[in-house]
Amino acid sequence: MENKIKENILNKRLLEKKEHVLVGLSGGADSIALVNVLLNLKEELEIELSAIHINHGIREKEADEDEQFCREFCEKKQIQFYSKKVDVNKYAQEHALSSEEAGRLLRYKYFEDYKKDIGASKIATAHHMDDSAETILFNLFRGTGISGISGITRNHNNIIRPLLIVSRQEIENYLMQNNIRFRIDSTNLTDMYTRNKIRRNILSYAKENINPKATEHICNLADDVEEILDLIHYEVEDFLTKYASIEQTSIKIPIKLLVENKAIIRKEIIRKAIASVKTEGLKNITRSHILSVEKLIFGQSGKILEFAENIRIKRIFENLIIELIKSDEIKVEETTFNMKNSRLFEMSVFEYKKNDKIPKNTYTKWFDYDKISGMPIIRTKQEGDYISIKGGHKKIKRCMIEHKIPSELRADIPVVAYENHVIWLVGYRISESVKIDINTKRILQIKYNGGLL
Repeated sequence: MENKIKENILNKRLLEKKEHVLVGLSGGADSIALVNVLLNLKEELEIELSAIHINHGIREKEADEDEQFCREFCEKKQIQFYSKKVDVNKYAQEHALSSEEAGRLLRYKYFEDYKKDIGASKIATAHHMDDSAETILFNLFRGTGISGISGITRNHNNIIRPLLIVSRQEIENYLMQNNIRFRIDSTNLTDMYTRNKIRRNILSYAKENINPKATEHICNLADDVEEILDLIHYEVEDFLTKYASIEQTSIKIPIKLLVENKAIIRKEIIRKAIASVKTEGLKNITRSHILSVEKLIFGQSGKILEFAENIRIKRIFENLIIELIKSDEIKVEETTFNMKNSRLFEMSVFEYKKNDKIPKNTYTKWFDYDKISGMPIIRTKQEGDYISIKGGHKKIKRCMIEHKIPSELRADIPVVAYENHVIWLVGYRISESVKIDINTKRILQIKYNGGLL
């Protein structure tokens, strides 16, 4: 396995001579194997090696034992060791994130901080072939464009993943053959996280019942996709350099030139444009988001899309404008939606806890975020709009009549909808299909701060 990884490092130029690499060390099988392999190749590759452990504090005593294990491992191997303890649950709560996502963000933040502090040039993480396959399936199930099936990148922003050409089984065999101890994260043995479910229930089933090389074949496809994406990205960068007007929090693209591209190039231009203004890149931007933007560019001037990710996308005359909305505030503009007064909406997404009380406020509503299959936008009613009720659905016009909304006011009542599905007739009712239930995991909260309707 060491020779295989060495060839990967050399062929893909993941590390150059004299480079200092900081390895993320959790104490688990993957990271212990990575540190051990790099240590054995240290002289041949002519590199300097350090390790960093982030203690998330989630598993309390078990987490502290992981940190001590990593410290002792590095002392024995004479590797410079760094550690940082963080409160992942607190960070997750403050930023309306899952603990899994909060942990990932904090890990990379401190990896980067320590890399700068110690003068390292690269960060190495222990992602392997199975991790990449899980990521591809995860993206597919959520909805993704072609870039989402390219898997985990080998080398991006000075973060390298030397183990992507080996499987989890190869890693475990390597550790067993060399009698190397490692820690087991108890949460990996449960279905607590979505990725665990994919690994334990889907990939394992595929390898046992369909093809033992299922993971390898998924990753081979990802390699092919990555080569195709290299060509696409060249075209995309060329287009944006020539024709886009780029500012810090917005980008303007001429629609006439955009639509002249092949569909696949056009979609990637949209994705790249969104990533250029969105704080967290393309996180939570799915294929359906991109398709909604495509509908916008072929539609009517003056239309607006507002994603729950602080992004506003407008078609103004012959230009597509993508801009970042400050904080989580989504301002619905009078000129776009024919409302009498400008109104302010706030959207946020956070993890649902079973003892959380659903607000009874008329103008603060909670929705099951995972039941919303499209992008919620704020507008007024349109032809074909409906709202889900028990046993079926009802036209929004009929719903307004039943709520005794005067006909002269109906055109000014805001709705939150994706496509023609109204999930909230603001001030009156929400759709049955997106209500909170015992299976709810994430909440989309929408507040209306515009006063009385």
